[in-house]
Amino acid sequence: MRGLLSSFADNRVFANIMIGIVYLAGIFAATSMVRETFPEMEVPVITVAVVWPGADPHEVEEAICRKLEEAIESIEGIKQYSTVARENVGIAYIEVNERYDIEIVKDRVRNNIEAISTFPKDAERPITKAETFKAHVLLVALSGDDLRERELKEWAQRMEEEIRGLPEVSQVAVLGTREYEIAIELSEERLHEYGLTFDRWRWRFVRAT
Repeated sequence: MRGLLSSFADNRVFANIMIGIVYLAGIFAATSMVRETFPEMEVPVITVAVVWPGADPHEVEEAICRKLEEAIESIEGIKQYSTVARENVGIAYIEVNERYDIEIVKDRVRNNIEAISTFPKDAERPITKAETFKAHVLLVALSGDDLRERELKEWAQRMEEEIRGLPEVSQVAVLGTREYEIAIELSEERLHEYGLTFDRWRWRFVRAT
């Protein structure tokens, strides 16, 4: 160490060259360094969701979850799995062994699930997907005292379209808005003119839809 310091003191050119190299290395490292809020990572989890409209959790457990468990329990590459029965939907969470390719295991799971022919007739087609980790880079909050909820939602949708058009942006989502609703007001007098009651008109409307 003392010999290196002596070389710097005796040879200014050598010292200047070394300092220049250090500066250049620092600039290169600062410009090429990957800066992320969260590191890139893969989540070795596969989810299978089967929607069954109108079913309660007990019905989902018996008619959906048990069949999912029977179909995936013998698949090679699965570390562990669990199922959850909720109202209208049954979900299977499958953790993949680190030594196996998650895409290969996902294809095996999908093939076994789609081969099930005993799901309820009203159940929708199973949705199988590998979970991905997504980190929010930026959150933008919109507010306006003089704006109605519909106007604020339309403003947010316009901003979403503009941000989505930026080449550096891959995903954009609008959160916290409600779906549009249609309100129908009936005149009791007009219903009587056509010989209808509210209950009878409602039955016809539901049947038509």
